[in-house]
Amino acid sequence: LEDISQPHYTFLITWNLLRSLLLSLKLYQRAIFLAISRQIRIHETFWKVPRQTNAYVSNKRPLKLPCAYLNTQESSRNGTFLKRIQDG
Repeated sequence: LEDISQPHYTFLITWNLLRSLLLSLKLYQRAIFLAISRQIRIHETFWKVPRQTNAYVSNKRPLKLPCAYLNTQESSRNGTFLKRIQDG
């Protein structure tokens, strides 16, 4: 009777030890996940406005071409709203 209960007792101790280790590992991983996601959220919130501003500013660079077209927002005789900008 004692031979049967000894392996069972050892198994229970081992099982409880492994379960507690896995539980602590899961809690640690969850804490790390929350910390990283918090940092990502702060980073995205902080850089949201400058990123939009930079995209807006970079699209407003003047064209450095010999001949460029400018949208004048006016109606013209030929039906196009583009006005040719002459060199010089």
